Amino acid sequence: MTAAATRPKLEGITLEKDVRRVQKLGNASLGISIPKDWAISRGIKAGSLLSMTIGDDGRITLGGDTVGPSTFPVKCRIHANNCPDEKLIMRTIIGCYIVGYNTIAVSSDKELTVDQTKQVNMAVDRLTGVTVVEQTDNNMLLECMVQPPKFPLMSMIKRLFFQSSAMVERMLADAMHPDAGALRDVADLEMDVDRLYRLVLRLLLLGARDRDVAKQMGIEDSRHLLGDRAIAASLEFVADLSEELVNEIDAAGLHQSGKEQFKAETTVLLSMFHELSVSTSSCLFERDLNAASAALDGAHALQRTCWEGMKTLQNRQREEHGQREHLSVFYPLLYSGMRNIAKEYELIVQVMMNRFIEKPSAKFPYLEIEEAAR
Repeated sequence: MTAAATRPKLEGITLEKDVRRVQKLGNASLGISIPKDWAISRGIKAGSLLSMTIGDDGRITLGGDTVGPSTFPVKCRIHANNCPDEKLIMRTIIGCYIVGYNTIAVSSDKELTVDQTKQVNMAVDRLTGVTVVEQTDNNMLLECMVQPPKFPLMSMIKRLFFQSSAMVERMLADAMHPDAGALRDVADLEMDVDRLYRLVLRLLLLGARDRDVAKQMGIEDSRHLLGDRAIAASLEFVADLSEELVNEIDAAGLHQSGKEQFKAETTVLLSMFHELSVSTSSCLFERDLNAASAALDGAHALQRTCWEGMKTLQNRQREEHGQREHLSVFYPLLYSGMRNIAKEYELIVQVMMNRFIEKPSAKFPYLEIEEAAR
């Protein structure tokens, strides 16, 4: 069969299918020939270098448009004087960090202003492994010291999980026994979660760009990158919700008001969330199938409890004819927030369940995948 034997057309794209026999080359190598027309069209001749990509499904993709492995640039420069808003400097630095740049220069045609310098330092405070290594009147040089092999992805997600879970439990404890210091504690935790989240995004993008880097970080299958991204986003959202609810506790004045009638309900929420957190942790980090099932049940139960709590609260407010406004503002937010948190944990477990099903022999002994007929 020739290279042009089969050429179905699809929306202007030429698809070619060719079958070639593998031949023995020397004592230890195997090889196949490549279509002559294809080689000529891409300027490939004897001695040319081809890029070879091995996919997770075992397929090999050859590229003839490059003469060597492509590399991602590691340096970038932000022209501060061209930024219409000083905040854009901080946001651009964070974006460059996440994308994967190691060296970030911030420069200006004239002296950097106090506000511009402040935005650079604020960005550094929000990022893991970044430091200012050089500073002049019109230039600041940032270096990222993060080396992917030293930051296994799942270890970072584990830290993200436990910190965000701690924020939820701290928030619920504060709802039962208000503490003026909780606001500061949760704010510190939320800052740590944000740093970790940005680091995880950086690692995910680096792993997506380079298969070897992904393996060094413990990523078994590149298809899991999308699921890991969803897990990290859920945990970051949980942390944001917790911080917002602690702010509402402070704004509602619960530190000065009695709320004995709500302590029992909040205690139930705390207990249910703790069980959900433990089972989700076992599912996520120990690959425990039974824990995954328990986590799904726990997430559904917590959502149902929050829904019932919201209805009960509405009836209670009608009986009180608008009294205790500070309570009527906060507790619907608490039930709504905890319901959303339960949904995020449910999403995390669903991602892991999908992974379990990919390898049923290990996690689903009662599920058999039949091989496709060849």
